Amino acid sequence: MSVRHHFLASLAGLAGLAGCAGDFPDQNTPGDGCAVNIVSSPEILVASSTSLVRLAAVAGERRPYGYEWQVTYGGQPIETTPASAASSEIEFIAPTPGIYQVAVRAVPGSNCAALREDLNVRAPDAVLRPYRLRLTPSTDTAAVEDVVITVPSGADFSYGRRALTEAVSTPGAVRLGEAPLPAYLRFTGVGSAEPLAEVAAGADGAFSAPLIAGPHDVLVVPTSDVAPMRFAAWAPARGPLVVVPGVTVSGVVRDAVGPLAGARVSLRVDGVPSTVGVSAGDGTFAVQARTGTSVELTVIPPLGSGLPRLVGSSTSLDLAQSLAIRFADLPRRDLGGLELRRGGAVAPGASVTFVAELPAAGTATAGSAVTLRGVLAVRAQAAANGRLPSTQVVATALSAVLQPAAGEQAVVTLDAAAPPAALDAPPMQQVTGVVTAGGQPAVGAMVALAPQGALALAGAAPRTERTAEDGSYVLPAAPGGSYRARVSDPRFRGAPSSTGLISAGSQPPHALAPGWQLVGALTRPSSLAGAAGVGVAVYCPELLGQPSTQPLSETVTGVDGRFLLVVPDAPACPGS
Repeated sequence: MSVRHHFLASLAGLAGLAGCAGDFPDQNTPGDGCAVNIVSSPEILVASSTSLVRLAAVAGERRPYGYEWQVTYGGQPIETTPASAASSEIEFIAPTPGIYQVAVRAVPGSNCAALREDLNVRAPDAVLRPYRLRLTPSTDTAAVEDVVITVPSGADFSYGRRALTEAVSTPGAVRLGEAPLPAYLRFTGVGSAEPLAEVAAGADGAFSAPLIAGPHDVLVVPTSDVAPMRFAAWAPARGPLVVVPGVTVSGVVRDAVGPLAGARVSLRVDGVPSTVGVSAGDGTFAVQARTGTSVELTVIPPLGSGLPRLVGSSTSLDLAQSLAIRFADLPRRDLGGLELRRGGAVAPGASVTFVAELPAAGTATAGSAVTLRGVLAVRAQAAANGRLPSTQVVATALSAVLQPAAGEQAVVTLDAAAPPAALDAPPMQQVTGVVTAGGQPAVGAMVALAPQGALALAGAAPRTERTAEDGSYVLPAAPGGSYRARVSDPRFRGAPSSTGLISAGSQPPHALAPGWQLVGALTRPSSLAGAAGVGVAVYCPELLGQPSTQPLSETVTGVDGRFLLVVPDAPACPGS
């Protein structure tokens, strides 16, 4: 399936969600008895070149002289036939799946408002697919919420008009036994991992969170040295969030020489973080944690040690025993005095980040042993003479991400066991290409380069650019670096999509991904006024229980609360 309507036709259809157009001025007064509702038959509409769709208008208190109708598809009028006296019912053929805009007005007088609705007409072979919408209002009067919707495949879909849910000021308190406990709190939906609200409990333990009424999962992270704790399906009626002491997990950190001081050790047990422990002079540490099965371990070495960060996970570690953490015998090299250059010339004040991923950089043992991988990221800045100060790194094959000047980067490799006298950053290069839509240049499409590999380990920022009149784009790129390009279209001619790994140079033409349109309108809580600036993102529904990284598509509502986004035809959703 492809995006069915041109951008302007899409906006014309979207206009039917709210407001008035054509011969249907909106002059309704609440309680004037002119209110009209629409009933469709059959209830579930399926596209057909022969079957009739019947719409019935049901008026309010005042008996109308007649009804006026408009039915459009993609901004074009659809022929209708009266099917009852006073045109209270009409019939028409809906041969094409998608969104049909219907407007009807009872006409006892000119002051009766038009009712406007979208009708979703399914494709004959439609498959029902669930998606999750995350609605993120721009004000605290409405709550962040997740809504699961079911969409028939094979056609555009209207979410209709929906009022945002009012944010209820949810009070509560955090206690440690009977004592108030200052803490940070993160609220999520029951079974979800994405935050709906984040607040702080003060010195008296009291807090108030803007939430939808109902139960929520809560992660409480005390500001003191008390183990964080998760509360499932908490509601104010359950009383204060009473934190109980966790268990003490203790151990020792060593490198190849002996005890290692200054290492920061933290755990996540069944997803709940521990406190952070810092190893003492004899390498010993202690953290407060919760009991559980799945353990994630992170060890950040002391600054200047040249060692990598250790990370790993296990379901077999016995945290009731002493936790022995040992860095592997990783020979180190001081790269102090290494000269940084730019195009062959000394680069005073240039910076460099040495990065590497080491598959086996250490072990953790508590009853059983687990291998820990290492992530090295050591940053240093050259002096006025372009030379690095004392900089310890693991003496192995590394990537050096150079930043010789603001906005410039380059990735070069080196063997830290036998380093060169200098590292030279070649000039910035370019990623170039063309984006098309329907075989034509896609002017104004957005291209974003997301750093991968060494650039990502060094924390490099994405680079973005819009396509020119001929659909072309030019983006600066680090020589030696790799990226993934994500292409999206603010003009709704196609769905967002990503490329595989790319590097500097000319790229093959990128056609906007085929997709279907999701339209709707959001209003303020308990109001008909449009809700502007609301973030609308659509995800696969199975991501409800875990943090999502990249939505399938996302947009922001306009000043009238309307939104339109394009969702990929074949998203990587299980069961789709």
